[in-house]
Amino acid sequence: MHTRSLLDPHATATMVKATEGMLIKSDEPTIVFIQHLNDLAGPRKFILAALDSRHLFIKKDPEVVKFIKSKLAERLLETTFDEDEAAGQPVTAKP
Repeated sequence: MHTRSLLDPHATATMVKATEGMLIKSDEPTIVFIQHLNDLAGPRKFILAALDSRHLFIKKDPEVVKFIKSKLAERLLETTFDEDEAAGQPVTAKP
């Protein structure tokens, strides 16, 4: 749909479509990891726009947020250095 601009009667404007979502701001490696999760999501992709290397606009869906948080927590556990484990000592649960 085109409408005329109030300032220029000969100009046309395009209607803007608004989408409700959530902004994620993080470091670049985390953004890349979230983009990877989105790529694996198949038809259930959740990223609406990659704004830049540190910002993503995602669907406003509590299940998506829960999914991203759980995958980030798993990755943190996988990549966190533990001195006891590195020394070959039995690992005990930490609170």
